[in-house]
Amino acid sequence: MNLKRRTGGFLLAIWLFTAGAVGAEPQENFMMVINVHNDITSISRKDAELIFLNKKRSWPDGQNISVLINEAPITYDSFSHTVLRRSPHQFLIFRKKMLFRGQGMPPPTVKTDKAVIAFVSGNVGAISYVSSDAVTPAVKVIAVTQ
Repeated sequence: MNLKRRTGGFLLAIWLFTAGAVGAEPQENFMMVINVHNDITSISRKDAELIFLNKKRSWPDGQNISVLINEAPITYDSFSHTVLRRSPHQFLIFRKKMLFRGQGMPPPTVKTDKAVIAFVSGNVGAISYVSSDAVTPAVKVIAVTQ
């Protein structure tokens, strides 16, 4: 009887632990930003993915897209999971493979929201992402739609 009780308790603990983990979705702790002179107001998740995977290189008006990767940990993790449907590590591997296969240079990276704001505000075709509380009037926030 004691073995059944311990086994039941163990199984209940495992179920409670996994139920919380399975139901947890990554929070969107980022805002997609572009230059204020860009006419875009929203972007589909798929188009954003194509842009950051270097498969879409120009805006609808023909302007070249300049991508910048923000490696601030929480923002990078949220962006990678939400938009790219990859972990940050998988995205890093993708960028390294892109370079070694001769498919182009991976986008430059920075580690702060401030550096992203400076880059995006100074480049008309720029796109990147910042933490939700880092947005300034120097950049334009666009919605990421499904």
